[in-house]
Amino acid sequence: KTAILEAITWSLWGEGRAQTQQEWVRIGQKTMSVELEFACRGETYRILRTFSKPRGSGPGKTSLEIQIDDSGFFKPITENTINETQKKIVRVLNMDYVTFINTSYLKQGQADIFATSKPNERKKILANILSLSSYDSLESEAKKLSAGLDRSAIEQRAKVEIKNQEVQSIEIINANMQDINTRLFELSSIIDKEKSGVDKLSRIQSLTNSIQAKETQHQEIQTQLSEYNQRIQNSQQTISRQDEITDGYGKLKLLRTEFGNYGNLNRQHHDLEQRKSAVSQSVSQLRATISAELANTTKNIQTILEPKAQNLPEITGLLKTADESFSSFDLKQQNMIKIKVGEKDNFVSQVNRLTDANNRLKVEIQDIHKKFTMLESDKPTCPLCDQQLNHSTHNTLREDYENEGRLKQEELKENKLAIDELEKNKVLSEKMIDEIKKSNASTYQELQNKISELTAQKSLCVQAKEELVSETNRSKELQASLESKIYANSEFAELKSIEEHIQQLNFDPSRYEFLNSEIGRHLKFDSLNAELASAKEALAKEVASSNRVQATLRQITDEITSWKNEVFSLREQLSGLYKETTYNIDMPSIQTRLNQASAQHQEVLVQKGIAQENTKRLEQLSGDIGVLQKEINGLVENKNIYDELSVAFGKNGVQALIIENALPKLQEHADRFLKRLTDGKLSVKLQLMQGKKGSNWKLGIPSEELEILISDESGTRSYEMYSGGESFRINFAIRIALSQLLSNRSGAGLPILFIDEGFGSQDKAGQELLIEILQAIKADFDKILVVTHIEEIKEAFPTRIEVEKTESGSKFSVI
Repeated sequence: KTAILEAITWSLWGEGRAQTQQEWVRIGQKTMSVELEFACRGETYRILRTFSKPRGSGPGKTSLEIQIDDSGFFKPITENTINETQKKIVRVLNMDYVTFINTSYLKQGQADIFATSKPNERKKILANILSLSSYDSLESEAKKLSAGLDRSAIEQRAKVEIKNQEVQSIEIINANMQDINTRLFELSSIIDKEKSGVDKLSRIQSLTNSIQAKETQHQEIQTQLSEYNQRIQNSQQTISRQDEITDGYGKLKLLRTEFGNYGNLNRQHHDLEQRKSAVSQSVSQLRATISAELANTTKNIQTILEPKAQNLPEITGLLKTADESFSSFDLKQQNMIKIKVGEKDNFVSQVNRLTDANNRLKVEIQDIHKKFTMLESDKPTCPLCDQQLNHSTHNTLREDYENEGRLKQEELKENKLAIDELEKNKVLSEKMIDEIKKSNASTYQELQNKISELTAQKSLCVQAKEELVSETNRSKELQASLESKIYANSEFAELKSIEEHIQQLNFDPSRYEFLNSEIGRHLKFDSLNAELASAKEALAKEVASSNRVQATLRQITDEITSWKNEVFSLREQLSGLYKETTYNIDMPSIQTRLNQASAQHQEVLVQKGIAQENTKRLEQLSGDIGVLQKEINGLVENKNIYDELSVAFGKNGVQALIIENALPKLQEHADRFLKRLTDGKLSVKLQLMQGKKGSNWKLGIPSEELEILISDESGTRSYEMYSGGESFRINFAIRIALSQLLSNRSGAGLPILFIDEGFGSQDKAGQELLIEILQAIKADFDKILVVTHIEEIKEAFPTRIEVEKTESGSKFSVI
């Protein structure tokens, strides 16, 4: 019966009486699930939660879904993760598990969970009931913002410190601008003087190099003029042999013409001889190829094809005999294996049936052991109805459980022995099957190999018989071709045609050799004729070039004289600039002084730029420091505001005020119910007391704890001094008052109040008072569900759900 309520809490929040998720799963099962439909604020929802045990070690797997009724169909509104879906369920219910078991659900054995909690924990539970968690979020956010502002203020102060240090550094570095300008003027004068010296020395060096280059060029052109004169003399000598060269060159051309005509005949004669040799060789190759093919064909027919074709009938008979033997052997082996496999399957079926029976017996034995344990306690209670047993009933139940447990243990033992015997028989059957397969494996393989070999031989014989016909016909064709010489008709005709062409050419090889020798003797006139033409053409050009080179020599001489005069003038200017002879003035010294002055000038320019930038930087830094200081003041002011807000939103701020305002109403309801349950003998008082020092103590706000004080005719005592029936009535009154407080805070009536057991501690009068209280508060709830074994309590309710436990599971009926 309690399982119904536990199923509700597990489906909604994943929590209940089990310590771990795996404890919810029935022994022998791998998964469990709960599906719950409920109405809340005008909407109908469905929750589906499933848990599966892990295969090995691990937490297992949970799935959670939430759906909402949409015009008769449930549509999913599940979030991406289980945690997000669980938060949505809590938002829909506006209640977490702790609030539920402190208000709407009086759990069996935990009706005092609120009252027995520590005083500081009672205040937390009450805060959850009053939905004050939003203030915790505000407190956390205020602290976060305060910390962020504090970090920003620290960062800004660090920036101010850095800028102050920079101001001091700039004031020290800043130099006198007038001294810098004077030094710049002095260095500029030095640089101008040294640059002038560098320019003059560079020009002298450039002119000296140019003079040397022109003198070298003058020598080269003089050499070139001598070459022109030599070529003019050579051309004149060649022109003087003009008649001799012209006659020799004419005779060479006539010899080449005749030799060219004989050259064409020579190429034709050579090509015909080569073609004749190639055709003769082709005829020989064709005859040899046909002769070789005829010999191979004859050998293949006599040594291979005819013997194989003659063996075909014998091979066919042997193959038929082997196939019949294999079929008989295979059928016999399959029948023997089939019988043994049937025996093995029968053993396996019996083992599975006995194993299932043993699993059921183990569960029943565990159940008997739990019942027996309950009977052996100091105050034995009935395992079925949870009522206390007398001595006679106790002994009877004890003997019944002992006998039942003994019989089931004996049955379990007999089943185990039978399973062991069946397992042995199964192993023997498997071994016999393996032995049958192993013993016949070699014979089976031999028969298969023999059939394969004979099948291959038969295929070869059939193929040889077919090839014998075609090979015989081919042999006859080849023999006829050799005898008739028809294999090279075109080649023989071509040979005859080639020989006729050779006779028609009338080619004389000795005349061809004579012409070739004469051309070699007159070949020198080829180059002499070319030299004669070149000499006639070049003579005028060479004379013009000689005249042009002589003019260039005169111009170069004039330029050298002019440059030497300019060098002399520059040396006199250098002597006047440095007041010493030019032999003591050198470029490295001038360049060194120029580089030093330029470097110093650049350094002074940098110092001037730094001084100007420092002046601007000082003005900017002063403004930046003022702005940063204003920002720091604003950050500090805002931080103080958020510090005050975090305290106000904390447990001892606004939350404490709300709890203080709610306590009188809670005390009023609890006191009224307690007085009715005790005929006015007991009254309750809820009081906030100062607790231990907490994190807010230094801010002047002490922590608070919620104390429960009970008054009777003897005075006022703390809740912990009461026990038994009085303690239950106190707990019951407070819990009902908490439920009504939750109802008032939410603005809607509570749908259901769950009460699980607990009435057994009350005498008859106490039970009647509890029933009277339930009747009085029924208007505050849509339903009140009470779990009990007490008949008097059952009869007080118009509708009952009777739960009966059977071997196949629990069943219920509505009465």
